[in-house]
Amino acid sequence: MFTISSFLVNKNNLWMRSNSHEFRITLLQRSRVVHIMPPSFAFQPFCFRPISSILYAEKLDQNILFDVLGEVIGREDPIDMVTKQGNESMRLALLVEDSEKTTISCTVFGGLVDMIQPHLDAEKYEPLIVAFQLFRAKEWNGKISIQSNFEASNVHINPNTKEAILFRESLIGSIEGETSLSTQRISHMSNKKYRAAIDDLRAGVYSIETIEDVYKAKELARNVIRNVLSLMECTSVTYAS
Repeated sequence: MFTISSFLVNKNNLWMRSNSHEFRITLLQRSRVVHIMPPSFAFQPFCFRPISSILYAEKLDQNILFDVLGEVIGREDPIDMVTKQGNESMRLALLVEDSEKTTISCTVFGGLVDMIQPHLDAEKYEPLIVAFQLFRAKEWNGKISIQSNFEASNVHINPNTKEAILFRESLIGSIEGETSLSTQRISHMSNKKYRAAIDDLRAGVYSIETIEDVYKAKELARNVIRNVLSLMECTSVTYAS
């Protein structure tokens, strides 16, 4: 918590905005900012947005920054890049799923790659929960994703917030006692296959089935094969030359 004095109030009309409020504070050289410890009210550092509200928004505002809480379930290899200013940097594409089981592509740039990369490389078999702070939506070729902003964005690994703790507990509870705990939770895909798989899933090219449905379909196929074989054993087939 901070107290701020001697500042200007301006219209919030910047190209990139951290919120949709009508006004913003502009600090001056004579502005005074004092850190207060401890805060006198509960601190809420995040305002998480469901992924579905991004993917299915009537009008997507690509200049508003927001927070997303999700589990990293897919990743690419980092790629070297050069920014518009000519600076060398890196980008890393991820697949993120929130508590509603909705997924979205997520790209982090610059120093955020170094922050999250060690957690992706580690032999981690439990959920990797990340708070993506002050990210922006991006629509390209009809596809919507989120990405970091070089100046404002941050990532918080397994944050100690109420939302993150509840999300983590729900994931641990859903897989407790299952074999999935002994396998890597984050899929490692090539750049091309990663995007193709996500695009196909969103377009409905592939159907999503539960393990129970797949098992039932497998048993049905076995029964069909058994019946065919039984008919073949009881029927004499003659081929004309």
